[in-house]
Amino acid sequence: MDAEAFDHPGLGWFEHDIADEVWVAPWSDGARAFDIAVLGSEDDQAPPPAGLLRLEAAVGRLERLMAKGLEAIRAARVARLGWSEGPGDEAWTLLALVSDADGGLWLVAVEPQTDEYSSWWAGFDAKNAVTEVRRGAAGSSYDPHSARVV
Repeated sequence: MDAEAFDHPGLGWFEHDIADEVWVAPWSDGARAFDIAVLGSEDDQAPPPAGLLRLEAAVGRLERLMAKGLEAIRAARVARLGWSEGPGDEAWTLLALVSDADGGLWLVAVEPQTDEYSSWWAGFDAKNAVTEVRRGAAGSSYDPHSARVV
């Protein structure tokens, strides 16, 4: 990773992957560890401020976002792919919260019991309503557009 670094007082230490234009920091809420990421870069010195603000708000509402995001993902699996709803929230692992270059927020999770090779993306609008669900290869990218709309 070609990296510059940025220390945010509330979110921690971000490294900049210049090639992928993403800033990534490890995060833990005490119960789980995952990445937080901000796509895009106004310069090589710091992540976009709007993305940092979006992530700050998201980590404060994580349980609610997880519940809404996983509900939407399970519904998409049933409605669009004809799958069973699958296991409950406890079977899912949060991989990342991502703020995209357009200010959108994405929750990225995997459920290895029935779909170990896929990551599932729930996209949220400014009011934290789920607006889109995507499916991609597990661990492939922090860019939601690398995953297909479900």
